[in-house]
Amino acid sequence: MEIRSFREVVLTTHKTLILCDIDDTLLRWDRTPESCFAEAAAFFPKDSAKFQQAFGQNLWINYRQSVPPIWTDRNGFADMVRRLSDESRLAFLTARTGGIYEHWTQRDFASLGIPYESKDVFYTGNRMTKGEFIQNHIPLGEYERVVFIDDLPENILSVSTAFPAIECYLWTK
Repeated sequence: MEIRSFREVVLTTHKTLILCDIDDTLLRWDRTPESCFAEAAAFFPKDSAKFQQAFGQNLWINYRQSVPPIWTDRNGFADMVRRLSDESRLAFLTARTGGIYEHWTQRDFASLGIPYESKDVFYTGNRMTKGEFIQNHIPLGEYERVVFIDDLPENILSVSTAFPAIECYLWTK
């Protein structure tokens, strides 16, 4: 199901686990990687595509390190969290790399005013699909219902294929 606000997430049972993606679902930046790549191509029109790509990647990384993210849907997110029961849990499942890069997620959460709890953020590091990660690392047995929210159709597909009972929401804002 496609959603444009976290208010559209249906919460019907007391023991619900929400697994929410971070980048371009919970938060975003005014610039995109694509805009950085286009800027690099405009700056260096005579250089190779490989050089332009590398320069654009550096622009994107530097931008993300120096500019705090913005909410995709602050009010809707607050509403969804308010509707969670005490027996429910909100966790984040991201393709970001943890470990030494975990501080970026902490910084991004702090800029939005979200408390960072390491036990509530799962990092795939792009080493496996999100469906595989859930299978291997997230126990689901104590929950009556599991909800997954992500902006990428391939992540929705990997989770819904591995777990047909998980309710998947495609973030389309």
